[in-house]
Amino acid sequence: MSNLSLRSFAVRSALPLITCLLANGCASSPSSNGAPRVSADAHTGKSSILPREAAMYRSRQVHKVTYQLWFGVDETGTEFGGRTKILFDLRENAFQNVKKLRVDFTGGQISSFVLNGNPWDAEKVKDRYNGEWIEIPKGDLAVGQNKLEIAYSHPYSQTGDGLYRFKDPEDGKVYLRTDLEPYGANLVFPGFDQPDLKASFEVTVEAPTEWTIIANMPVREKTKVDSRLSWQFAPSPQMSTYLFALCAGPWKEWKTDAEGLPLGLYARQSLAKYVDANEWFRVTKKGLEFYADFFGYPYPYAKYDQILIPDMNAGAMENIGAVTFSERHAFRGPPTEDERRNHADTILHEMAHMWFGDLVTMRWWNGLWLNESFATYMASVATERTKVFSGAPQAFFAGMKKWAYSEDQFPTTHPIEVSVSDTDQAMANFDGITYGKGASALKQFHSLMGDEDFQEGLHRYFSRFANRNTSLADFMNVMGQTSDRALGNWTKSWLQTTGYNTITVDLACAPDERGRDKITKLDLIQSAPGTGNVLRPHQMQIGLYHKDPNGRLSRTEKEISVAFEGERYSVEEAVGKKCPDLVFPNEGDFDYAMTNLDPKSLETAKTSLARVADPLTRHQLVFTLWEMVKAGTWKVDEFASAAHGWLASETNKTLLDDLTQMLENPRRLSVAKLLTGEARAKFRAEIHAFARRKAEVASPGSDLQRIWYRLALRSISTPEAADWAVKLAARKAKISGLKMDVDLRWETLIAAAAVKAIDPEVVAAMAKDDPSSEGESHLLELKAASPDLAFPDSAELPALFTLEKSDPAVPPTKLKRAAGTYLHYANAERIAAWRPKFFAGLDAVATKADDMYFRSYAQGLYPSSCAVDVADQTTAWLASHAKAPPPLRIALQKMAYLERWCAAIRAGQSFPLWTKLATAK
Repeated sequence: MSNLSLRSFAVRSALPLITCLLANGCASSPSSNGAPRVSADAHTGKSSILPREAAMYRSRQVHKVTYQLWFGVDETGTEFGGRTKILFDLRENAFQNVKKLRVDFTGGQISSFVLNGNPWDAEKVKDRYNGEWIEIPKGDLAVGQNKLEIAYSHPYSQTGDGLYRFKDPEDGKVYLRTDLEPYGANLVFPGFDQPDLKASFEVTVEAPTEWTIIANMPVREKTKVDSRLSWQFAPSPQMSTYLFALCAGPWKEWKTDAEGLPLGLYARQSLAKYVDANEWFRVTKKGLEFYADFFGYPYPYAKYDQILIPDMNAGAMENIGAVTFSERHAFRGPPTEDERRNHADTILHEMAHMWFGDLVTMRWWNGLWLNESFATYMASVATERTKVFSGAPQAFFAGMKKWAYSEDQFPTTHPIEVSVSDTDQAMANFDGITYGKGASALKQFHSLMGDEDFQEGLHRYFSRFANRNTSLADFMNVMGQTSDRALGNWTKSWLQTTGYNTITVDLACAPDERGRDKITKLDLIQSAPGTGNVLRPHQMQIGLYHKDPNGRLSRTEKEISVAFEGERYSVEEAVGKKCPDLVFPNEGDFDYAMTNLDPKSLETAKTSLARVADPLTRHQLVFTLWEMVKAGTWKVDEFASAAHGWLASETNKTLLDDLTQMLENPRRLSVAKLLTGEARAKFRAEIHAFARRKAEVASPGSDLQRIWYRLALRSISTPEAADWAVKLAARKAKISGLKMDVDLRWETLIAAAAVKAIDPEVVAAMAKDDPSSEGESHLLELKAASPDLAFPDSAELPALFTLEKSDPAVPPTKLKRAAGTYLHYANAERIAAWRPKFFAGLDAVATKADDMYFRSYAQGLYPSSCAVDVADQTTAWLASHAKAPPPLRIALQKMAYLERWCAAIRAGQSFPLWTKLATAK
């Protein structure tokens, strides 16, 4: 799964289907013996929780599982119906402690339940089905093979998990799609919903004749059933339930092949005009070729389809042979190079999962990090080595590495390999440690192993464990055997501890006998300011930079490679070399460590950063200096002054975009947020004017122009600036060469709305220009951003997040988008008014909201004002709600920590990162 943004998710009315089942008029339908349907309570689309202990016990009870699934789908209805036949073997001694077998099925209605040919009556079903799972008593089962047949119906998901129904607002066409990780398959069919009970699936779908059905395997046969079409799919190899996929609707389809492997690409009809199929297939073909060669193992499945699905909460999902993507991967305007590279990275991330995660799957969710870290790292490697785009290492640093450092600074950080007690906790760990730090550790591990051993180890791993489940120990054993290395210390210090190390450069130079300054000492001092005080083994490269006659800083010789552990390491190879103007100890970004520059290098970085030739090193140095601001060791205004000079000459798009976000971004710590009063107002006005000028003189239509324009939008702070933006959005003004596509027009209006009321006629015209689903989402964002537009009263927002209040104008899958624009740090009055309502609504959100909405509420709507009392109120709520869901607790802990952090920087204090203060718990 790609989780860089969010994470998210059929059919003829169930009554005709159930009637069909009761009358035995459908092929292979089980008899219900006239039993009425037994249903769960009203259900919003949230699955229950599967504890690890229950999953472990069940995996000792059953094996050799196969599913035969039938679905009947259509354009109408609020429920879908299905039939499930499960064949499984019950092991001997299956009931040592628990005298029952659990079958997961959340929120459904059971019309027929037949076990080994023996039907259960309605009373028995009611007694054994609690709305989340069915308990089968020991006496009803036999050692060896068992057959379970269930006919059921289930409401469509409101949240995006499970089976989700979407009606296109532009053309009225209906589409269905699934999204099931980590515990959503039981929202679609009854079964054993855990990763280590892999099974073969045979799927049949009956649908309208004009629809296309996509599942994990190729279509085996299509047959006419009355006025409908039945699609039978080939049996799948062994796969985990969360990787099951079903997409149905009148999709636009593109097809090609890669060396005979069928490739498909699908999108909604109204979205098709924005899909660049050539780009998708170019990246896909290069990726498939690269991975098969790099892993020494061919692509393991019969086809490779990619489907753009509506209202997806995540960026993408690695379903076997049917990968789903958020529709944000269909660009409605000209994408920047970074956006295209990130798009390719997501394609390659999900593709890597076909081997790592799908072919070989973690035994339980504590192994999630290895799935996601591996796919994240390999996507960067594939992007670089296939040359589909340049700049992959810098993009990895700007995205994953920085995300990891940020997560590791919070008191909520955790080891890469962490215990996961249940599926709720698994969701809490979709974070920068699981993705970013894990991938960063693998990057260093690859460097440690060397390319040849790394590739050979992967080949052996896939060959040995194909279609099976593994643990971290299995992976490390294979890699250790391949490289003839003992990896226990590396595993323990990198994967089972928290925090990061800081590497401080200790440099000394002196004149030699000819008066030339030479290095007499270059030591690396390792410290562990985190909670574990762990000094780790490091593999890194040291860059020595010198100024040329024109003042340009570059390396004049090859970087120095070092491997060390312990508190101090002397780099003997550097002694006697020309004294550098700048030493950077993590050249190429192979290590995961913060850096403290020596005094000379620090001064060079501050005054001559724009002269550093290598863009990745330049980017790393900017980050190092910004971290000094966040730690309170460099004043905010001094950084801002230096950054003005860097901005003037920076042309690297990835770095420029990141640097502008450091200066002004309402959703994270930035210079503008850290300043107060007149200083902030002056800074925002100046940066807005500067960005506007740069956008106007930039190369027309260039990526740089869009970066400058977006900085100008983020820094709008006056009615005059808002008027400028509204005129551009309404096409009453223009900037030469800047393509104001529909999404950029919305972005422009939303930025202006936080400062000044937008003319309702302008809003209506914009909505008319863009009646799409994305347009509906943008309209909600606009309404949320502006106190003057018709958005639900703030008192109603918590109820909307619990999904108890049905409001067609604010569908749940779009509500999260609106949460991100509701508050702006500069609107102190709105934040103050919202604060008591936020805390008043937390109880309802904690007990009734869906997992996907905890972070949206706790982070998107947090009443942040850089105030310790807000953090104190958060801490008090957490102390009195010790059993609040983990994703919500973690999000609130982070927000409280950021409040204290921001307050400390504003007060001119240094901030003790990694300190688990009692007030942050």
